Amino acid sequence: MKYENQYTKKNLSQLSCAVLAISGVESPDEKKIKKILRKYSKEEGGFFSKAQLLGCYREMVQERKIEPNKIIEETLRTKPTRSSSGIVSVAVMTKPNPCPGKCIFCPDEENMPKSYLSSEPGSMRALENGFDPYKQTSSRLKALLNTGHETGKCEIIVLGGSFGSYEDEYRIDFSRAIFEALNDHSDDRSGEEKKSPPVLEKIDALLHEQKLNEDAKNRCVGLSFETRADMIDERELIFLRRLGCTKIQSGVQSLDEEVLKKNKVGMKSKDIERAFFLMRSAGFKIQAHVMLNLPGSDPAKDLMTYRKLFSPPFIPDEVKIYPLMVVKGSPLNEMLKKGEFRYYSKETLVRLVASFISQTPLYCRISRVIRDIPSTDTVDNSPSNNLRERVENEIKEKGLKDVNIRNREIRGKTPEGGLFFSDTAYQCEPFVEHFIQCTDSKGRLAGFLRLSVPSEHSREEAEESRNFVPEVKKSGLIRELHVYGNTAVIGEKNNGKSQHRGIGRKLIQTASELSSSCGCSVISVISAVGTRNYYRKLGFRDGDLYQHLSL
Repeated sequence: MKYENQYTKKNLSQLSCAVLAISGVESPDEKKIKKILRKYSKEEGGFFSKAQLLGCYREMVQERKIEPNKIIEETLRTKPTRSSSGIVSVAVMTKPNPCPGKCIFCPDEENMPKSYLSSEPGSMRALENGFDPYKQTSSRLKALLNTGHETGKCEIIVLGGSFGSYEDEYRIDFSRAIFEALNDHSDDRSGEEKKSPPVLEKIDALLHEQKLNEDAKNRCVGLSFETRADMIDERELIFLRRLGCTKIQSGVQSLDEEVLKKNKVGMKSKDIERAFFLMRSAGFKIQAHVMLNLPGSDPAKDLMTYRKLFSPPFIPDEVKIYPLMVVKGSPLNEMLKKGEFRYYSKETLVRLVASFISQTPLYCRISRVIRDIPSTDTVDNSPSNNLRERVENEIKEKGLKDVNIRNREIRGKTPEGGLFFSDTAYQCEPFVEHFIQCTDSKGRLAGFLRLSVPSEHSREEAEESRNFVPEVKKSGLIRELHVYGNTAVIGEKNNGKSQHRGIGRKLIQTASELSSSCGCSVISVISAVGTRNYYRKLGFRDGDLYQHLSL
């Protein structure tokens, strides 16, 4: 076994015996595994980790010493929620770079991208790999596989503050390296010494790697970048689309003009409004970041911002809620000491975030309710990392509703009592947005699709807004399609899982019928590189930046 150099003979024997014992158990679960681990513990004391058990299990299956068992694999998977939504997230970070923003709440650590601290988990991985996108992607894939997660469907999340502030050449190279790492990992070449890239124009090299990724074992099914709203224009969106982008994260923070000014954000709400308008016109999924407790704000203003955010012309698809966390040594720390602003009480903050969640519509996903900054980097009385737990308790105690997508996801479970399709439509002129969802009898979300069609009363305006993306000018535009279930190995059928129940086809059929009824002769999709083949099989043809199906 390859583990002979990693363990003493005693530990290797104990590890092998533990795996053999687990493989002999009918319907193994956490309790049964813990009992086995107590019997077969480490020589020096302590228990083997799930990752160690899983690695040994896979080696023994490969050597045909035991039979493969899906139940064992699922039980030994660490942090199963990482892949239970149907995909795994792979976060990579851009190199340190000046940001045009002067926001007083942003951490500004030397040798880090603006707004990030070296002690954050994602930052630590980036530092370990010298901010190299290829190494970051490859190391993350290895870590996920070693802890039992399939990496066939990857959502790539590019962190680093203002992506629009980097030179185009760097952004093209960065994106190419991500796809290259996915492709090399698919071919088991990620451990080899990297050769010089082929002599191609940089954009051609990127497109070459994207083409390879269409059939790779590790496919990019979503690619998001974060950038300032005032850096978003027609040219930028076309460029991001060329890179393979499907989602844009943007810091709204507040929609109160005085709060934006006091915090030196350098934007006005009209800049944010225009960015949302352009992103929606081009079909991008929109994630907004909102900050609470900023200097100059108060709970009433924060609540106004959140309510306004879910009114036209904004209405994001996802939100991250960030209560202000003051970092040691920052200008905010001095303001806090001088009493120029103060933290909300913990009770006020919990009530406010609970109110936010209860007012979040069913077509939006709340991705976060607190920033992942270690308490050692923040001043006293900063919001604690158990905020989400306290907020959830508040929601239960007050009998509030939480219908946001994250709370309703079926994740890796099997739908019960049949599947039901419904459509929630909402105006965001000049478009009408349709959130078409599939739920089971318990109301759990098995899949959904976002469709944007020109409003009946604003068709000309809608078509004009898409002048910079003429291939979707008169289309019904699918902005997102997501079907839940544990991540499957590409090409395998995973019987019983929702990703293989034809939910996606039914959602697209419903979207096609709605588009046709709205006078659209074509339905288009802002597909990710790794989903192009899926849409081709459904009859979509390739365009320049989108895929299209005649109705």
